[in-house]
Amino acid sequence: MAELADFIDDPDFALVPSDDLPYTADETLDAAEDSALPPELAIEAPVLIPLGKTWEWDWERNRFRTSSEKGTAPLAVTGILALQEWLRTLASTAAGAHPALPPEFGVDDPDDFIGLVDPTEAAAIFAERFVESAIANHDRVAAIEDFDPEWDPETGIVSVANFTVTLDDELAVAINDFEVEPET
Repeated sequence: MAELADFIDDPDFALVPSDDLPYTADETLDAAEDSALPPELAIEAPVLIPLGKTWEWDWERNRFRTSSEKGTAPLAVTGILALQEWLRTLASTAAGAHPALPPEFGVDDPDDFIGLVDPTEAAAIFAERFVESAIANHDRVAAIEDFDPEWDPETGIVSVANFTVTLDDELAVAINDFEVEPET
């Protein structure tokens, strides 16, 4: 096997191409284009819409959580945490109730189950409306599975121990300890 030292003594050997190559810029470009994959074989990577960025809401204290790094500035969340905040906001918002949000954002008539005697029926009504709204309103949500809510008629709180949100890239996101209190 030849060693690098064998070539160094050769006057035609150069480690770096010289400036006097017999190729023009156009010839180099043509050679690069000829070596590229034909369009029918090119693979297009899917462009995924980011899950977004929002501020984390403290649902118990009814205000934004603050960032310790930025003093009183709201704590920004992205990715899966932003999706979780989006789902909680969607579930606790009546569609068309707030001018700052698109009219289709939220659950249609989220308070209709208040006053129902059968908590199973109330939870089923909420679940159907929530799942339909989430799937229709988020560009990345493909399905919601295992959404089994329980409704406490005394507090008006709908809770779901766990459910799974499947995104358009087939990523399954577990949502845990989900509670929604209807607007008053």
